Amino acid sequence: MAITELLSSALATGILGLPMGLSQANLPGTEIAVDSPARKGWVMYTVQPGDTLSGIALKFYGDASRDSYMKIARANNIANPDLIKVGQKLQIPR
Repeated sequence: MAITELLSSALATGILGLPMGLSQANLPGTEIAVDSPARKGWVMYTVQPGDTLSGIALKFYGDASRDSYMKIARANNIANPDLIKVGQKLQIPR
């Protein structure tokens, strides 16, 4: 099985930390980041119109709490979590 098939399967089953039922196909702008062993399982997400960090945290963690969205902010060196831009690429930690 090719690595893309394995990763796609893992993503679809929630192994990579996404809530069950979510897959790469229904999260626009999502791709799996496998470039670094330290970031294995992290997902690269491109900010879409209307996105907020809390909304993105809700999509990936099932939780929009401050702890969840600040985890994303810290991983991307975002000083002000209210300032993200459409098209910005975010690394979503597991």
